Amino acid sequence: MSDAVIKFGALARKASRAAGRAPAAAVKVAEFDKASEAPFDNWGVLGLHSVGRLHEVSHINCCRIYRSTELNLRIMRPHKLNLYRFYSTSNLQALSNEVSGSHTSYQLHATRKQSRQIVELIKSCPDDLEVKLDAMNVRPSRSSIRWIFRTINSKKVSALRFFRWTQNSWPDLGCNSDICSLVIDNCGRLEDYDTMLLLLKEFSLDGVCLTEKAFTFLTVLRSSEMDPVNKTIKVLNQVGGSCRNSGIFALIKMLSHLGSFETVKYVMQITEVKASYYNIMAREKCRRCDFEEVKAMIDEMKQAGLGPTTSIYNYFVSSLCRNGKLSEAIHLIEEMEGTDCPPNALTFEILINHYIREGKMNVATQLLDRMALIGIEPRITTHTAFIKGYFHREQHDEAYKYAVSSRVNHSGNETNSLLARLHLKKGHTITAQKILLEMIEKGLKPNLRVHWGVVKTLKKMGEICLAQDLASSFAKTRLNSEAG
Repeated sequence: MSDAVIKFGALARKASRAAGRAPAAAVKVAEFDKASEAPFDNWGVLGLHSVGRLHEVSHINCCRIYRSTELNLRIMRPHKLNLYRFYSTSNLQALSNEVSGSHTSYQLHATRKQSRQIVELIKSCPDDLEVKLDAMNVRPSRSSIRWIFRTINSKKVSALRFFRWTQNSWPDLGCNSDICSLVIDNCGRLEDYDTMLLLLKEFSLDGVCLTEKAFTFLTVLRSSEMDPVNKTIKVLNQVGGSCRNSGIFALIKMLSHLGSFETVKYVMQITEVKASYYNIMAREKCRRCDFEEVKAMIDEMKQAGLGPTTSIYNYFVSSLCRNGKLSEAIHLIEEMEGTDCPPNALTFEILINHYIREGKMNVATQLLDRMALIGIEPRITTHTAFIKGYFHREQHDEAYKYAVSSRVNHSGNETNSLLARLHLKKGHTITAQKILLEMIEKGLKPNLRVHWGVVKTLKKMGEICLAQDLASSFAKTRLNSEAG
């Protein structure tokens, strides 16, 4: 008998013992062992190559037997014609490791109804909570676990046992940043900082990074505003590692989003002052159109010796443009050019996008020339903005000229493929085919999805010869690139 078949039988017996169904499963394993010795092919597929053969029927019956035992070992997948196929035999070791776990029979994700049942179980907190959760025979998805935590947290009920159950059953879920952050939020709502400290120490050892979800409790506690903040920071400082660094960052991000900028400054005073923290505040203040505060913050950074970063200036320029303060945005860029924080490609792209949206293509082109003059290479998104701008204004010739110009020497594949896609979407399939052929002649590589889109559309139009020309030219390019 094949070694792979023997291993499979052993895995099934092991799983049946773990699930407490040894007697029934042993019979099924014996039936499988007595099955015809159909050879595995290179991919470990048992007798599925010729429909109607005896060994094939035996294999399908065995598959049905294993489904009826509910010992789904994740070795079989549904396939066409209601048949089943095996995984590669090279995966048997990995499957063995899976079977050794305590929850191998859990396959179905929890439904919303089952998630509500889990919430009710957690709220009732029976002594045998874990046993009852096991008996549900489901694997909660990440989204359902997040929903369960949010619901439990809003009720201020401890979710520690549920988290431990999840962590022990599925370690990959127990190390998820969002889930770990939600259990920290649960501790915070219960003001259980001792448990929070223990959990954070565990998370730091695993390299877990916290998100803003960990500190939502700060918005609902009725105690004095700074008291829970101080306790939280004290815990984070005691923990250190990844949780401390990511935790302070996430805390500042959450407080900024709430508009609690004074609290953010307080947190920075008792931890450390970083340019990245100012970036968070600047982005939020720009979102709120509080431009005077942003200017004051830039001056504050200069006094602190940090110097405003290009990111802060870019947030500022973008917000000014969105709010119709174009002259102020240009003045700000001129101010940047005289500092140690000069404008970068993104700074110019923000202005260029603004002018393109307004239809001022000439002004946008002047900015592009200015970039070339001071040695800044435009981003690929800048080039695509020009092509889309020309195309949407029905200036197809200008769009083509830009796509093939020397400006986009290093981005020819992307810009030409984009132009072909735009023509295809517009219904100009022949033009799209010509652009792709021209690309191939220049040694460029068209986007695969765009290429096949043009080929399929040409065939639907009845232009079989044009489709074949494009497909053969593209195939030659692929062969040449692989040979090279």
